[in-house]
Amino acid sequence: MRPNWYSAFVPIDMFDPYNSDLLSVVENSNNVIDGKYLLGGNNAVQTNALADMLAAGYIRYKDRVFQFKVSATADLSGITEGLSFTNAFSIDYNNYYSEAYKVGYATYEPTWSNMNGEDVIIGLTKYGDDDPSTNEYIGDSKYKQTMSFYSQFNYERTFNSTHNVTGNLIGWGYQSRNSVDSGHDGSDYHKLSNANLGLQMAYNYAQKYYIDFSGAYVHSAKLPEGNRDAFSPSVTVGWRMSDENFMDNVSFVDNLKFSASYAKLNQDIDIEEFYMYQGYYDDSGWYRWRDGVMGGNTVLSERGSNPSLGFVTEEEIRVGLEGALFSNKLVFDVNYFNRETDGLLTQGESTIYPSYYERYDYSYLPYINYNQDKRSGFDFAVSHNNKFGDFEYNLGFVGMVYSSEAGVRDEVYQDDYQYRAGKPIDASFGYISEGFFADQTDIDNHATQTFGDVKPGDIKYKDVNGDGVVDSRDQVELGKSGSSASPFTYGVNLTLKYKNWSLFAMGQGQSGAISYKSSEYYWVYGNRKYSEVVLDRWTPETATTATYPRLTTTSNTNNFRNSTFWQYDNTRFDLTKVQLTYDFADEMFSDNSLLSQLSLYVSGQNLLTISKEKELMEMNIGKAPQYRFFNIGVKATF
Repeated sequence: MRPNWYSAFVPIDMFDPYNSDLLSVVENSNNVIDGKYLLGGNNAVQTNALADMLAAGYIRYKDRVFQFKVSATADLSGITEGLSFTNAFSIDYNNYYSEAYKVGYATYEPTWSNMNGEDVIIGLTKYGDDDPSTNEYIGDSKYKQTMSFYSQFNYERTFNSTHNVTGNLIGWGYQSRNSVDSGHDGSDYHKLSNANLGLQMAYNYAQKYYIDFSGAYVHSAKLPEGNRDAFSPSVTVGWRMSDENFMDNVSFVDNLKFSASYAKLNQDIDIEEFYMYQGYYDDSGWYRWRDGVMGGNTVLSERGSNPSLGFVTEEEIRVGLEGALFSNKLVFDVNYFNRETDGLLTQGESTIYPSYYERYDYSYLPYINYNQDKRSGFDFAVSHNNKFGDFEYNLGFVGMVYSSEAGVRDEVYQDDYQYRAGKPIDASFGYISEGFFADQTDIDNHATQTFGDVKPGDIKYKDVNGDGVVDSRDQVELGKSGSSASPFTYGVNLTLKYKNWSLFAMGQGQSGAISYKSSEYYWVYGNRKYSEVVLDRWTPETATTATYPRLTTTSNTNNFRNSTFWQYDNTRFDLTKVQLTYDFADEMFSDNSLLSQLSLYVSGQNLLTISKEKELMEMNIGKAPQYRFFNIGVKATF
C-alpha cells in the first residue's frame, strides 16, 4: 500500500501519560499486540490485512479427494488373431469447504501533539469494536464429481510379413456435476456431459507405404437439436523414399520419409455456454404512458434465437519430411501446417443485422457462426550426434515459426488501419507515445486528449488520424502479443559424455512478440505502493530527464493505458536445466554385490535468463517469487 497512508500500529509508550482516557482504552482492548501496540487505522482504512492476520480469527481450508478406477483387458484372439478389448470406468470426486472463525476488532487513529519537545499521542479516534464472538461457521463449500468410461477394441496383425494392419474402435465419455455455488445448495441444472465414438485404421506395406484413417463421431449438448452430431475425419499418407531402389546409390541417406495429412475437426470448445442458440426475454424493460409520467416494468427481448447454430470447424493440412543422414549422425523432422477455423461465434451487430435489432434496452441479435481465423507455420526438430574415442556428444534444436490472421470479422471502423481482419489474431493495439507534456502551453497546442484531466508531466499521444482529438480512433497495431504463441519459439539441448562423466543442458526461448509494463509495479496511482521506477518521475525540475510520468493519487486514466511508452520486446532465452552426472564403472560391482549401479549428480533449474528485460521477466508481482532450484542426488540400483 502507499507509504504513510495510515499507522498499522499505534505505540502505547507514546501516549500522554497523564491522559487517563487513553490508558482506559488500552485496559479494555482485546488486542494489545505484544503489550506495546494498538491496531491502527483511519476513516478510509478501518480494517486491513495486517490486523486481519493478528486479530480477525482464522480460515481453515479442507479439501478431500476420492479417486477410483477399474479396468479390464481381454484377449480375443480366439475370435480372430490380433483382436483384444479394453474397458475402464473411473470416478473422481472432490469436496472442499472452509471453517471460519471471524472476530471483529477495533482500530485507532492517533492524534499527535508536541509536548516539551517530544511527540506524544493525546487522542484516539476509534473505528469498529472488539467482538467477543466465538462462533465458528462453514465459510464456503463446493464439490465436483466426474464419472468417465472408455471401451476399446484393438486389432493388430501382419500378413505375409509385409502387410501391417492396425485398427481401434473407441467409445469414450464423461459426465461432470458441480455444486451451483458456495453453500453446497445443489448441483448444476445442466450437467456437463460428453460422449464420443472414434475409429482408427492404419495400413502399411513393408514399412514403406503408409495410410492412416481416423474419425470421431462427436455429440454436443451446447447446440440445438438437429445440429448436435458431427463426424470429424482425418487421413494421413506416408512414403519412405529411402527404401526405394532409386535411393540405393545415395549412401549418406539412412532414412527419408514424406508424409501428408488432412483433418477436419468439429468442436464446441469455442462455444462458451449452453443454450447460446436460444433467445430469451426478461422483465428488465420499462414503459411509459404517453403523458410521460406513469409507467412500469415490461418484458423485452435480450437475445434472438438461432436454430441453425452449428459446430466450430477446424481444417488442417500438414506436410512433413523426416530423415536421418550420415549413419544417423544427423536426424531431422520438418512439418508445414495450415489451419483454418470457421464458424466462430458473433452476434452480427456491426455488419449483418440492421441497427434496430439492438438498442440500449433490448436485443434481437442471435449468436451465429461467422468469424474465421487462419494459422500457419512450420515446426522442426534437428539433432546431431557423434563420437570420438571416449568423448561423445548430442546437440538438438527444436522450434516453431508461427503466424496467424484474423480472416473474417463482424466489425466496422471509421479508419481502415483499425480493422482486425487481415491482421494477426494476437495483434495488440495501443497508442503512440510522443513523450511528456512539458507545460500547459504544450497541452493547449496539442490535439485534445480525451482521457481525463491532462496536466504537465502526463504522456502525450500521437493524433494518428489528424482530427485534432486523441481518442480510441488513434489506436494502431503495435505488434503481436504472442497470446497463442510467439512468432518464433525454440528449444535447445546438449549432452556431452566423457568416460564416466556426462553433462546435460537444456534451454528454451522465444522472440517476435511484445508486451506492456502494466503491472502494479509500473502502473502506480491512487493508493498503490511506490516502486523504484517512480524515482525518475516527471517534475518541473526533471522535465528533461524524467523517464516516468508525474505521480498522482487519482486514477489518471490518461497515462495508464497500452501505448509504446509501456511497450517492451519479450524476446528471451532461459537456461532451464543443467545436470552433471558421474556414473561409477560397472566393474566396481560384482554379481554378488548389493549394488549393481551407482550414480552421483548435481543439477540446477531456472538458472539464467538472457533478455533485454531480464529484471522484469524474473520478477513476479503479487504472487510468490520466482526461484532457482539446485539439487544434489544419488541414484542407486540394487
